[in-house]
Amino acid sequence: MKPVVGRKSFGLEAGAVKFSSIAPSQRWSRASCAGQPTKRLGFPGRAAAGRMPWALTIAIYGTPIIDSLSYFGVTIAGISLPQIVRGALFVLLLAGSLDASRLTRWIYPLALPLICLPLYSMFPALVAGVPLATTGVYVLRLAFPGAILLSTATALGQRRIDVVWLRRAAWSVLLLTITAQLLGALFGHKAEAGDFGRALWGFTLNPAITAATLVSIVPLFLYVYRRPAVLYSSVGLSILAALVTLRRAGIAAVAAALAIYVGVTLCRKGERQRVLAVAAVVTVLSGLLVTRSAIGTDLVARFEEADIRQGGTASGRTSKLWPIAWDHIKERGPLLQLVGEGPLAAPKTMLGAGAGLAAVGAHNDWFDLAFSTGLVGVLLYAWFYLRLLRLAKRLMSTRPNSGVACFAAVAALFVLGICTGGALDPGLGAVYVLFAFGAYELATGQRLVTWQEGKPNGRPRRASPLAF
Repeated sequence: MKPVVGRKSFGLEAGAVKFSSIAPSQRWSRASCAGQPTKRLGFPGRAAAGRMPWALTIAIYGTPIIDSLSYFGVTIAGISLPQIVRGALFVLLLAGSLDASRLTRWIYPLALPLICLPLYSMFPALVAGVPLATTGVYVLRLAFPGAILLSTATALGQRRIDVVWLRRAAWSVLLLTITAQLLGALFGHKAEAGDFGRALWGFTLNPAITAATLVSIVPLFLYVYRRPAVLYSSVGLSILAALVTLRRAGIAAVAAALAIYVGVTLCRKGERQRVLAVAAVVTVLSGLLVTRSAIGTDLVARFEEADIRQGGTASGRTSKLWPIAWDHIKERGPLLQLVGEGPLAAPKTMLGAGAGLAAVGAHNDWFDLAFSTGLVGVLLYAWFYLRLLRLAKRLMSTRPNSGVACFAAVAALFVLGICTGGALDPGLGAVYVLFAFGAYELATGQRLVTWQEGKPNGRPRRASPLAF
């Protein structure tokens, strides 16, 4: 049988061609690269996909713009402009997700913890008498990632987005963030990061938001790119943009994601020397940035401040805020231990203990959830991480590229949630899109990202160390 060249749709709807129905001689394999063009098991093109999901596109592509709306200081009934915009997007995302529940049942196991957590969080908030506006903002923050997962699953099931859409989303977020950082530096809008005001953070409320946004797109680049030149340049640009924010938690999260990628790569044969060479180049360039620039000096000072062994304060997080949170949680009654005290408990406790106005919480997702939702909320949050780890593990056994990207994303989220909190913030929507793509691959048996079509001699183009 003559080999198939080009793209073919493997959708979920009736009449679509399933992978199992294709003859073995037509399937993609490494052996097919020897003397003929390779079959590309790609996602269907835009022409077959229908209309674009605009609410999801705006929520992901426009993340830096939405976060920058806080620069204008506009509030309505105590709710900021970014929260209002994301509230409207949340309604549109949910409305679009209900159209094709039959096609998206495979995403429910992953999204279920993010559905249960915000629904439950309303109970302790209402019992504690928290104002409805504050409760709504808090519930929206917890529910937005789940809405992103469901909306992405619906768009994938209806073939309305593909890997090209995801690649453009990553570049849109990166370029808009860097543009905002440069404009912020030009107009003198810089972070008050301790005593180090040279941090570049754009026009968001604080540099932690900018750093978290950059953290969310690094796993996306690991997922969508196979060619080393593009992969390493895009990730390197993201790292550089994260470094100049001077946010230690964001930098640590990026480092955790890259450690997963490099560690898995070094365990595979064939490309270790090139990866080590790239790692050496990145190390040298980072060293030059740190030793030969003013912002590098500030970055070193920020990490020296975090070293408690040398008398550092860690900005009050580990040396002050976490002990306050832990002592309060231990001393409250059994009922509050179980159900929580509502979203205002952590800020009130920190302010009452003299932690200062900057301490809006414990700067740790687990402590913050223990404050507001008790043991029930902490268990739901842990359940979500277990689901993510199971997804990444299953992908690693069948699609190593997708699996390592998901593992890197989980590591980045976990470190970010531990060090500063905010792993469930709406600004990290891009990484939840990645999880939906990985779950779709696992459920349908498709490879959404594969090697490029072969050259005239049939040899594949150069691929990244994790290409399968």
